Amino acid sequence: MTSVRSGCAALLFIALLVGCKSTHFELELRPEGDELYRKVTMWSEDGDAQEKHLVEFALEDLQRIADIYGTDVPDDRVARHVFERSFTGKTPNDLGGAGWYLYGETSMGSVFAYSERFGEDEIANDLRAREWAANSAIDVLIAWLDTEIGDKPDYREFRHFVDDVVREDLWNLVLYSWGHDLFAGAALPPGQVVDESGIMLDMVVRTIAYLADHDYFDPLQIPEFVLAGTQADEHDDLTPLFTMIARQIAAKMGVPDDAVLPAPLAALVADANNLPASFEEFEATNEDLRQAVDDWIQSGQLEEDFEYGDDAVMLELLDGAFVPEFDFFGRGGDQLTATLRIDVEPIATNGLWDPEVGVTWAGAIHGRGKTGENLPNIFYATWGEVNEAFQKQHFGKLVVQDQALMDYWHWHAGLDKDQLKQWDNFISALKPGPDLADELRHFCFASDEADCAQARDENRSAYFPVNNLIWALRTEQQ
Repeated sequence: MTSVRSGCAALLFIALLVGCKSTHFELELRPEGDELYRKVTMWSEDGDAQEKHLVEFALEDLQRIADIYGTDVPDDRVARHVFERSFTGKTPNDLGGAGWYLYGETSMGSVFAYSERFGEDEIANDLRAREWAANSAIDVLIAWLDTEIGDKPDYREFRHFVDDVVREDLWNLVLYSWGHDLFAGAALPPGQVVDESGIMLDMVVRTIAYLADHDYFDPLQIPEFVLAGTQADEHDDLTPLFTMIARQIAAKMGVPDDAVLPAPLAALVADANNLPASFEEFEATNEDLRQAVDDWIQSGQLEEDFEYGDDAVMLELLDGAFVPEFDFFGRGGDQLTATLRIDVEPIATNGLWDPEVGVTWAGAIHGRGKTGENLPNIFYATWGEVNEAFQKQHFGKLVVQDQALMDYWHWHAGLDKDQLKQWDNFISALKPGPDLADELRHFCFASDEADCAQARDENRSAYFPVNNLIWALRTEQQ
């Protein structure tokens, strides 16, 4: 245990001082009617916090982005590269994601919506990989138990317990890890960053609560477990710790505290100090496991450079099942900042609004070009630009703005060609005055004019925006 703590401290020290290569993207967006101007500035750098220097950018990335923006690949790959172009509709897949830009125009004003995902979102692959790793870890454990204590009385019952109960509980804990990995920080308020240490602490607390709720241990015994672990580290004697664990597992299997341990558990306790070496030998020499590992490498379930060593197989499987892609040192993924240059406060956004700048976002592009690494960042904003002159000319005041303008556009976009012409001609002829509300109250589409009042009563949704205009006229003059 001491060596583990020392190793972690060393890794932290190295990570903070050495520095590493990082890739940065700055995205600037500016709406221009139905087009969205897009400017990408990108560079790679290396070095530590005191001194950084530009390094060569990957040629394949430059080539792909240059093709999207219709330009040549820069001659100097060790530089800040800038690409710019205007797009309509869908945003380009230049930064490993997908998105869209919507522009809607009415005589009352225009509405805009932007949304873009950065990073791959094939999260089902990640979940399947974790499930495979968790199940494979249980399979390896059972295979070792078969060789270690398979000849003991009542082993079949114990094996069934591991195969069913422990497997199911392990999968639930993996889902905890997967959920934290996937959604932590996905819905944070604008300007807040993921607190990695807080997430890990939350995971630990949830795991302890789950194990306690499912009778794997009594939380009141935590001091005893800690003491047993310390003694095991200091005296190289795992027997007291394994005795506590075995007794707790027996209780979960329904064995009373004052009863004799089941034979399989008793055998494990009796040989506690030899179990680590036994498991390592099993991993190193078992031909069935070695063949399985070769098959896993061939199928891509394990990395090609996987190497045997100690309990490497089990550690690799548990790592694949549990370890999230948290960015403890702030260097995970390609770093991304984005700015949407707009002059009006957005109706809705998950970015930061600044009247002097627009809407800004910051994040990382996790798993760019890969799958199954974190829920990707998604940036969005909706906003509107009121046609103040038109509204005041025909209504005497602003009657639709902000969300009301967005709702009005949705309704307006749903009208058919004839309805659209009737409505636009109608409001274009309106003049402010005491009779304006009555004119709106008696408006009907041509198909409803035979009995306007009944049509409006029966088909209220078609006339909601008209009624909203009447309501807006009654509010305080703007």
